[in-house]
Amino acid sequence: MRDWSLSFKEYNPIMKRSLAMGFISELHQLEQSLKVIDDNLDSEISYEDASINKQMPFLDGKLEIDEIINPNSYYDSADKDSIINHMIDSFPLNQKDYVFSSEKADFLKTGMRQFCSDAAADARDITYALRNGVERILGLLFSINKKKTYIKPYQYENFWYDILGRDDDLIPEEVINDYEQWKEEHDCTDMQELQDKRMQEILRLLRSGVFSYMKPLKNRDINNSIIKIQEDALEAGEKLPDNIEMECARLSTYVEMKDEIMCLDYTALGKYLYRHYMDIKDESVDDLIYFDYMLAFIHADMVKCKPELKVHLGGYEDDQQKEILEKALSIIDTCKPHLNKDVASDFLTNFLTAAYNGDISLEMQAKLKGQSLYTQICRMLGMLKTSLKVFKTETTALELAQSLSTVVKKRKADTLKRYINDGASDRTSKIAKWTEQYIKDNLYTEQERLFAEVANKREK
Repeated sequence: MRDWSLSFKEYNPIMKRSLAMGFISELHQLEQSLKVIDDNLDSEISYEDASINKQMPFLDGKLEIDEIINPNSYYDSADKDSIINHMIDSFPLNQKDYVFSSEKADFLKTGMRQFCSDAAADARDITYALRNGVERILGLLFSINKKKTYIKPYQYENFWYDILGRDDDLIPEEVINDYEQWKEEHDCTDMQELQDKRMQEILRLLRSGVFSYMKPLKNRDINNSIIKIQEDALEAGEKLPDNIEMECARLSTYVEMKDEIMCLDYTALGKYLYRHYMDIKDESVDDLIYFDYMLAFIHADMVKCKPELKVHLGGYEDDQQKEILEKALSIIDTCKPHLNKDVASDFLTNFLTAAYNGDISLEMQAKLKGQSLYTQICRMLGMLKTSLKVFKTETTALELAQSLSTVVKKRKADTLKRYINDGASDRTSKIAKWTEQYIKDNLYTEQERLFAEVANKREK
């Protein structure tokens, strides 16, 4: 709109009106897309909202579209009919192999006259529609950018895993081939050899410039960097870049050393990549993904050299996650006696397992840690209760709470009941939406699913 506005005075009245109508239509389409992003930001982040830049000049009011939204640009013009006639003359009237007949020409002329007539929409109507569309777009952009300041840590971690899987198996296959080739020429049972390999991979990553968009570091950050690359770890003849200390300090921001194992902070990495999504080159992000996979292979061989390091690997965390899930299942299973007679006895077990390991796994795993485990299970029971499909109709929140209290000794039944009612009132969170869909997929008949789809379309 800004670019067209710069030369808007030069266009004929039909071109001006056509452009304006096109902008009004496009603004509506853009508004619908932004509404989806704005709604989804309540529970998840994505590439779409990451690509919306807070620094857009027009968000400061510098739209520079004065000519397009000026009513004087659209007042009726005396030569409008002449322009329409010349336009029609450009079409293949009554020519062989074309279907543009005299009847169609008259029909098009009439349509264009109506389209360009003030009787259909005068100048003030057009500029109102343009201003209104722009204001709605700006409102949504401000809303989106405000929500982007309240993103939860697990959402950033989820974004990292979205980035990690964006190329499917291409990068992992490349890493496997490269590492196997390296192992053929080096001793992978030697800890020093493996540490040198990691140093070489760190240098490879830092040369990509992936961390170039970080805020400036202080000298203290550089001095306290936990990553130091020694030249004797490199291949003969290879030199360190002049800015290597700065780059090492940048990477150190996202690293924690646990004995000899280098652990990446995926939440912090996800946050960095999200905030600079439009700045960082895809090739640099690919280098970061490559490094993460390569690190896993190197660490796996380090553990073979020194088995006590295993506790710092992801597999060990998987064992911990398994224990958390088993505890959660033992708690939610106390509500099995309240299930509807048509609901399978293992429904609650399958439901919680699917949530813990499926599309909302990161959020679930974050919410089931520590004491919040009890709160989250109660909230999910409340979500299930509102469907009227899972539990017997007469089942109350207090009865579910009392069943839970047989194993949850640290919470009173009244407190558990309050958590259940909180979950019952949740309609917008990602977990609530996932739960609703799970019930539809597993407990609805085909007819009920079709009815629900029609109802959703009407609501939209």
